[in-house]
Amino acid sequence: MPRSYANLVARELSASLASDSWLNTRLGLNGTDVAARAALPRRALLWHDERVDGHLSFLLFPATATLVAGFRLASGWSVRVGVGRTLRFVNELAALRRGDIFCWVNPLTLTADHRPALPFRELRARGVHLVLYSTESSKWCPDRAKMVDEVWEFGWAGLQACTTGSCKQSFPAPSFNGTRAATVDCAALKGDVPQLTLRLVPPGYLPSAPAALEHAVHDDAPHACERLQFLGSSVQGLQPKDWRVGCFDVLKRALGSRLVETYSAWDDRSLSRILASGGFYLNLHKGCEAGGRSPVTFRTSRILSMPLGGVILSERCHPLDEAEFRGLMHFMPAADIPAAFERLCRDSSAWPRQAARAHRRFRARFEPQRLFERARVYELLASLNRKARQAEGTRTAAPAEPSAPAPRVTTNLAPCTVDTTKPTP
Repeated sequence: MPRSYANLVARELSASLASDSWLNTRLGLNGTDVAARAALPRRALLWHDERVDGHLSFLLFPATATLVAGFRLASGWSVRVGVGRTLRFVNELAALRRGDIFCWVNPLTLTADHRPALPFRELRARGVHLVLYSTESSKWCPDRAKMVDEVWEFGWAGLQACTTGSCKQSFPAPSFNGTRAATVDCAALKGDVPQLTLRLVPPGYLPSAPAALEHAVHDDAPHACERLQFLGSSVQGLQPKDWRVGCFDVLKRALGSRLVETYSAWDDRSLSRILASGGFYLNLHKGCEAGGRSPVTFRTSRILSMPLGGVILSERCHPLDEAEFRGLMHFMPAADIPAAFERLCRDSSAWPRQAARAHRRFRARFEPQRLFERARVYELLASLNRKARQAEGTRTAAPAEPSAPAPRVTTNLAPCTVDTTKPTP
C-alpha cells in the first residue's frame, strides 16, 4: 500500500472515530449500550461516511438529528447512528436482522460498475429494509437507487429528479392525500427491485439545540443592514460548475462588505455565535442554478431552529419546495436580493418579529414527528414490525433445523474519498 494512501486511510479513520463520538454524544445516544438496544424488537441503523477534514458529520447533522428524533418516537424501535467505515460499522451491520432498517445518508461512493460500495445485497437477503437518504439527488439518485428499497429526499426537487427519465411515472404532486410518500415503477432503473418507494423527509426543527442557541438574542436590530450572512462558500465544490462564485460576485458588487461569507463554523459554539448575532441570511444554490429546480438547503434548518429565527433571502427554488417553506423565507431571483435586503432590514421593528414568526411556524410545521407522519414512515415501521413477527412465528412453528453460522457481512473499509472541498449543503 503506497504511503500516501495509507496516510489517507489513517486520517479518515481518525476523523471518523472523532465524529462518531461527537455525533452520539450530541444526540444523546450511547454507542456501546448493547443491552438497552437488545430489549427492543426492531432497530434502525443510520450511518454516513466522513471526510478527511472531519466536517461532514456537522454538515449532515440537521438531517441526521431529524431522522434520529423521528425514529425515537416509534414504539418498539431503537435507533443507532454512526460515522465512517470502522470496525463498529461492521459489527453494527452484522447485528441487523429481518425487519430492521439500514439507512445510509449520502454522500455514497460507488464501485467501478456504479454499484454502492456497501453490502446492500447481503443485507437484503437477510430481510433488512434498505433506505438511502439522498443529499445530492439531482446528480446521483439514479445510480444510488439501484440496490435500495427506498430513497428519502430532503426536497421535492430531488424526488422528481430521481424519477424523471428513470421510472414510468414521476413523483406525484403533494395533493395526494396530503402525504409525502409514493411508490413508483422503476424497472428500467432498478431491474432486480423494480418498485421504488420515495419519501420527502427534509431536515426539521432541531430538537436538541445547544444552550447558546436557546438564549440567542438579536441585540443589533438597528444595525441589521450592516450584514447579509452567507453560511457556506462561493468557491468550494466538487467541480467548478458547482461553485457559487458567479452569482455571489454579482451580489458582492451590489452589497460590498455587507455581504459576509462564512465557511469556518464547524462546531456548535462557532455556529451559535454567528446565528445569535445576525438577522439576515442568504441562500444560493450550487452552480448558481437559477431555473427554480433546486431544493431548500440544510442551512435553513439551523437558522430557523434558532429561537428568534432569521430572515432568509433565497434564490428561487423548486416550486413545490417553495410551497413547503411558504411564510418561512423569501424567494426571488438573485438580482432582486440586494433591493429586498435594503427594504426589509431598514424596518428595525418589523424584521425581528418576522424572524421570530418564521421560527414558530418552522417548529410547528417541521417537527420530526410530523415529517415522519406525513411521509408515512411510522406506517412503514409498523408494517416491518408486523411482517418480522409473522416470520418469526413461522420459524418457531416449523421443525427445528440445524443452526447455521451467522451470515458474513462484507464492507469496503477503504477511504470514502469524499472531496474535502464540498460546500455546505
